[in-house]
Amino acid sequence: MSLLDLLKIIFVYPILNLLILIYYAFSGLNIPGALGWSILVLTFLFKIATQPLFVKQLKQAKKMQELAPKIKKLQIKYKKDPAKLQKEQMKLYSQAGVNPAGGCLILLVQIPFIYALYNAFLIFLSIESNGGLQSLKNIIYFSFINLTKIETMFLGYDLTLSPASALSKFGSAGWHYYLIPVITGFLQYYFSKVSLSNIDQSDSLKNNQDSKNKDNKKDADMTEDFSKIMQMQTKYIFPVLIGWVSMSFPVGLALYWNAFSFFSILQSRLVSR
Repeated sequence: MSLLDLLKIIFVYPILNLLILIYYAFSGLNIPGALGWSILVLTFLFKIATQPLFVKQLKQAKKMQELAPKIKKLQIKYKKDPAKLQKEQMKLYSQAGVNPAGGCLILLVQIPFIYALYNAFLIFLSIESNGGLQSLKNIIYFSFINLTKIETMFLGYDLTLSPASALSKFGSAGWHYYLIPVITGFLQYYFSKVSLSNIDQSDSLKNNQDSKNKDNKKDADMTEDFSKIMQMQTKYIFPVLIGWVSMSFPVGLALYWNAFSFFSILQSRLVSR
């Protein structure tokens, strides 16, 4: 068994089976767009399951904000001794109970979901061929589920098509697929905006303008400029990148990403209150 097959067994198949189970329930009720609603429900369940991680991520970011002035002082104090600076920073993080890499948790947890959904849509794309549906049947855990077809349309979109392929297939009639990358980029931008407003470090940076000489002030300004650059990349460049990438991926995957961003915005608002 290859590593890829092992990853599918551990991550892809359980998530795919949960999606199929939800789809089977919706299709049994004759609800139009069953696959789209299934993705939304699956995303919502995922957000509920990762709520503790999300709250922890926000708390970690808040602590990092509070530590920003102390970190800057350490950077100024040990600017000529990187090893000592790293040691003192890790000591400060340890005392505050902060994991600098904690902000990557949500992204890392998403990877199996994105990988599973992407593979699901690859299977759905091949359903029209003889082996497509049979391949799906071979990995379904539930014997009572008997699928004869998968309805992939949702609100006028074929979830298995990418905007780029839809435009090639339908021509001007597929103009509405252009809306997908726009919506995806906007939601990512708004989520970044909400996140940055909750963990804004500008006040902390301003509170550290107590340097007495030009060198210290220069270091403080450089740190502030770096922070602004990182915030600009998060707020503007990443949403544009995500919107561009969504042109080449199935609409269903964009639906998951957009639902994830929307639920994250709601979570962020609720937690901040």
